[in-house]
Amino acid sequence: MKLISHYNEDLEKILTAVFGFVGIAAIFINLDIKGYGNENWLDAIKDIAGLIVVLAVFLAAIRISQKSETHYEMARNALQQLQAKHPQILMGPRYNREGYDPEKGKGLEYLFVTNDNKKSTMRTKLVPMQPLEDGDLYICISKQTLADALNYGKGTVEIQDLTTIKEAVKKAVSYALAKYKGHYDISTESVSDDVVMAVSFKINNKFKRKYAKAIYDCTEAATIKLLEFRKPK
Repeated sequence: MKLISHYNEDLEKILTAVFGFVGIAAIFINLDIKGYGNENWLDAIKDIAGLIVVLAVFLAAIRISQKSETHYEMARNALQQLQAKHPQILMGPRYNREGYDPEKGKGLEYLFVTNDNKKSTMRTKLVPMQPLEDGDLYICISKQTLADALNYGKGTVEIQDLTTIKEAVKKAVSYALAKYKGHYDISTESVSDDVVMAVSFKINNKFKRKYAKAIYDCTEAATIKLLEFRKPK
């Protein structure tokens, strides 16, 4: 079931349609070979009924698998898939320290931004993971973001550049949020100077699947906007 993307609802419909079409086609090909006698028609109807049962079980298994995952697990998996799509700038989600054992302390996980050097150890937080358990998405941008991920260089980041990029990211995330109207609130209180967007989603079972997609969409919007500001080396 892990092969099925929980933030892509269309995939479930596509798989069902494909399996259904292949099954129906096979039944009618078999009917054509055997002939169109009454007994063969009855056999075909039985086969179609069996196929419907199989598809129903398949859909039920998908839904049960999805319901067993928490909001946090689904959001985390969505960000893992986002990182796989944009490895040239994203790292994680992972703990900040290499080889960190979460059983030994209360370390924090982040989705990081980094540069496109695969051997680089430079990284800066983009999304803290723990707040996602409560439906809170924080998009973080700092001078370090520009230095580590956008090739600005340490000590050369101007306040105006940082302000411009923060505003651009904020607008991009706001645009991505538009399709989820009524399912979130934007905090106007300053959580941290690094947080450019603080979004609190109204997590419930009905919104669970869309929650993961919302986290994906908002974070991807921020990621793509950051890439637009990356300087050539």
